[in-house]
Amino acid sequence: MSNRVVWELLNSLILNSLDRLGYVEETYSVERMGEEHPLVIYLEERLNRFFTPSGGLSCPELEERIRDMLSRDPEGMRKLVDSYVRSYYSGRRRREPDYRISGRVADVLSF
Repeated sequence: MSNRVVWELLNSLILNSLDRLGYVEETYSVERMGEEHPLVIYLEERLNRFFTPSGGLSCPELEERIRDMLSRDPEGMRKLVDSYVRSYYSGRRRREPDYRISGRVADVLSF
């Protein structure tokens, strides 16, 4: 449920971050899947840990913390999301085999 809050509050920031960091192909997948995309779930987990070192914020508490940071420090939130997006995709790229065929990504990678 918290992933829905993350998606509703940060979707434009997430999509802009993907474009800015060069993950343009992923932008469409994330936009299509929305709150169910593994990246959004990953961001929800990371933000939950960021806002409470012991973890375990309720959905309304997480929403409140995200809204507060967006109003207090939008640039800080942008940098935080960029950092988590970069971390998510660098970890995925190390684990996944390369299915590129003559410069194109095979359909196998379509999520």
